[in-house]
Amino acid sequence: MKYFTIFSLLFFIAQSFAASIYFQQEVHYKIDVTLNVKGKNYQGHETLTYVNHSPDTLSYVWLHLYPNAYRSTNTPFARQQEARRNSRFYFSDPEERGYLDLTKIETNGKTLTHSLKDNAPDEAKITLPEPLLPGDTLVLNLDFKGKFPKVFSRMGTWGRYYFAATQWYPKMVVYDQQGWHPDSYLDQGEFYGEYGSFDVRITLPKSFVVEATGMLKDDPQEEVFMQTIADTTEYFLGLDKHERKKFVKKWIKDREKELDLNETKTVHFYAEKVHNFAWFAGLHYLVLKKIQPNGVLTHVLVEPASAYQWRHVPEYVTRTLEFYGRHVGPYQYPKASVVQGDLRAGGGMEYPMVTIISIPALNWTRILEMVVMHEVGHNWFMGMLGSDERASAFLDEGMNSFLELKYMEHYYGKYNLTNFKKLLHGLDLLRDIGEWQSMQMSYGSLVAQRTDLPLNLRAEEYNTSNYNSVSYHKGALLLLALEEYLSPEVFWRGMRTYFERWNGKHPTVHDFFQTMEDVSGKDLDWFVEEWYNSTTYCDFVIADLKQNEKAQHVEVFVKNKGAMKRMPAPVRLVTVAGDT
Repeated sequence: MKYFTIFSLLFFIAQSFAASIYFQQEVHYKIDVTLNVKGKNYQGHETLTYVNHSPDTLSYVWLHLYPNAYRSTNTPFARQQEARRNSRFYFSDPEERGYLDLTKIETNGKTLTHSLKDNAPDEAKITLPEPLLPGDTLVLNLDFKGKFPKVFSRMGTWGRYYFAATQWYPKMVVYDQQGWHPDSYLDQGEFYGEYGSFDVRITLPKSFVVEATGMLKDDPQEEVFMQTIADTTEYFLGLDKHERKKFVKKWIKDREKELDLNETKTVHFYAEKVHNFAWFAGLHYLVLKKIQPNGVLTHVLVEPASAYQWRHVPEYVTRTLEFYGRHVGPYQYPKASVVQGDLRAGGGMEYPMVTIISIPALNWTRILEMVVMHEVGHNWFMGMLGSDERASAFLDEGMNSFLELKYMEHYYGKYNLTNFKKLLHGLDLLRDIGEWQSMQMSYGSLVAQRTDLPLNLRAEEYNTSNYNSVSYHKGALLLLALEEYLSPEVFWRGMRTYFERWNGKHPTVHDFFQTMEDVSGKDLDWFVEEWYNSTTYCDFVIADLKQNEKAQHVEVFVKNKGAMKRMPAPVRLVTVAGDT
């Protein structure tokens, strides 16, 4: 009995130690897909190669079949929409919905079956014929067919000739130290993916413009096609307003007249060190093209009516790559593109190397630039730093919103979101609004109404009214406070170290704060507890001010009326001349 107890204890310690060791799975996709424009559907074949780097033997694997979120009103997505009182999907026609079916699963010549998660048809479990041992590789051959829904969230089709293929393919679920993560598709709550490579061939009508994660492979004909449209777009931008209107009408008419759905092309994209693959296609797109100073290719696919208003978007991408590259770490991908499209899950949505933007360009705001840089910036906080976005929206949205705040102030000063003077035709009646004000008002309203929640909740645990205010804005303010506490020099050194340590991996909140502690040499447990794990807050006021007769000596007494007690009070003295 004594020997058995010692053995059991040693075994438990060994297992606990093994569970704490970081590992990361690896997956490679080879996909051939064909788009049926008239039927709004697609079919394809996928060869999925999965390498088990974990210390565990796996008897089954999970696949995301995310388009099944749009299959019926009995899915996690549909239930979340109903709970949020969004009735568009609930009352949609069946033909407006989407799906993804696995029609064949095979490995080593053996046909396999799959089962769907209870009340979640977008998660498929495949029991393996033989256990997948540590270090072994599994190859799955999958045939699939899917249908594009009307745009209810992210994936979908709009008009007659536009498609957003996002979360569209059978996708391997992440297996990490916590086990499998078969989290269903939701509108509020994003994603978590395994890093690897994508080798994707897309067959679609020859006259369609297509952009995707990854670079074109050995396709000079498609490169000429894209360059021709980019040259045409340059010509369009040089026209006067009247001529531009005529051009748009003629362009749309000519493109539809020349369309032959039976005349197709196959475009081949390849990407490495990414955990997702998206593609966008449309008949009428114009293309703004730019080779960035660091050699990165940028394509901006824009609908003709918006092309002139979007003419500065390539420059927004330039600024984003430079700003994030300097503050966080170098951009590692060969492309950073932007696509205009329909989207109901916010003003923009990010995917590796390509993002979709839906908001209009208004000349009295900088919101288009703000959204573009935010979504392109996700190539760092989501793309290269592949955190579990569902478990902690702070790690991607909070951090990215903080960089957004810094970006806007760097280029445009404090009051950077609006130009009311332009809106009011020269009348100077309203004071412009800054990004920092927007965030403070958003978070402050929660505190005032006592509806604040801690940052440590899962994305789906927030409600509609506090998800953005907490995950985005409170998250950004947390980092602003951390920068103030550590000093800008130490803070940004910590951010760059965090990027260096976790680029291409799956960091957690603990990993981020541990990095900051390592770099700063300070204990941040109290900071995490007060800012991240609770709803305490700062409310600094000047309680008293004393000075001598000649104002050579000034004493300022600051009181914190909030419940957060350990945060130092930032005090800056500003002279009449504006000196600090």
